[in-house]
Amino acid sequence: MYFRGKSEIIMRRDETKLREKALKADYALLLAVAVLLAIGIISVFSAQHRASVFSFGPSSSAYRHLLNIGIGLFAMIIAFCLPLKKLDNTVLILFFSFAVIILLFAVILFGSNINGAHRWLKIGFLNFQPSELAKIVLIFYVSHYIRRKNSTVKEKNPKWSWGLLIIIGGIIALVAIEPDVSTALVLLLLIFVFFFVGNVPLKFSLVLIMCVLSIGLMLYLLPGSRFKHIDERIKNYAISIRRGETAVPENSQMQNSILAFANGGLFGRGLCKGELKNGSFIPEVDRDLIIAAVGEEMGFVGTLFLMSLYFVILVLGFKIALFFEDKDRFLFFLAFGISANFFVFAIIHAFISIGYLPATGLVLPFVSYGGTSMVGNLFMLGILLNISAESKIRQMNENIIKKREMIFLSTKSKLNSRGYYIRSAGQKTGNSS
Repeated sequence: MYFRGKSEIIMRRDETKLREKALKADYALLLAVAVLLAIGIISVFSAQHRASVFSFGPSSSAYRHLLNIGIGLFAMIIAFCLPLKKLDNTVLILFFSFAVIILLFAVILFGSNINGAHRWLKIGFLNFQPSELAKIVLIFYVSHYIRRKNSTVKEKNPKWSWGLLIIIGGIIALVAIEPDVSTALVLLLLIFVFFFVGNVPLKFSLVLIMCVLSIGLMLYLLPGSRFKHIDERIKNYAISIRRGETAVPENSQMQNSILAFANGGLFGRGLCKGELKNGSFIPEVDRDLIIAAVGEEMGFVGTLFLMSLYFVILVLGFKIALFFEDKDRFLFFLAFGISANFFVFAIIHAFISIGYLPATGLVLPFVSYGGTSMVGNLFMLGILLNISAESKIRQMNENIIKKREMIFLSTKSKLNSRGYYIRSAGQKTGNSS
């Protein structure tokens, strides 16, 4: 009975802490993402809509998109409940890093070949992209890596640092070999930003650049057709730059994407009234170029509102990160990396849709159709909400301590003014006379 009563007390205490944490979450951040999810649901439904028959069932992308959001929300709740102090653990992070490396090797060897790329790994009924898991692990890994490197002298061992750098480069190289060069380059860009903010010595960035360039050159020179489509995109992009144009081949989905923005005008053609999303004009518009469908049906105003939400997420994320700048460097870099990740992927997706970058398979966070990306992004949002709640709880505790100190100092000054004095602990308080 004693143990049962004690366990019930612990459970109630945990429930109280969780309820307190939920009340301290950043609801402005949650609202911005909720609006993005709503726009994504509307856009995916509209992208599936055809002039003939609209079917909603287990085989439709709209149905699967809602299912992915449901699973992602569950992952977000799990991430929000995780104890942040236990996440900054070398053994745990290394375990997940090596697990991701094994999965990346597996997808290269046994992954499903879709449109010339081996990016999907099927295990039973589960079909997912290990590169999305690699993105999450890298953000955790680099945050932990820089925190340790900037901490004590004992942990600034050069061999330890070079070993961690090899793991970072290895994960990015394996993502590129799938091939998923676009995701690999974005991850590389994020890591450089991490290194710059974390004051990591320049030599580490230079070594990482040389490793990636060497691996890229070897992959480019290898025989076979794995990187043939990437070669064609780079050549088209180089030709367009020489001509002073955007990277848009004639009669391509990129050209149709730009036409979709033109058709949308200022306020758009209206929901489900877009023309260039149908047929073969923009294939898989609900994935790679969903912002073009938003631009055609919601216009320039809708597109601007959509992109402004990512800027709001970036500002709120940086605000959360800045609270931990001098308190917890791991949480500082984690919040910084997650919010920067959402913004960078959104900006690159937008630049691709208007032809300023070569066409790739980057999705728009929280909007595009995609199971692994949706679940992964919502999981990272849960971590960011968790960090925001932790910042407010710590801020509240600091305010309580400051308030108690002010009460103590006020009481002490009043006693001193009446002829009393307060001695240190263990000594009696008496009259000065």
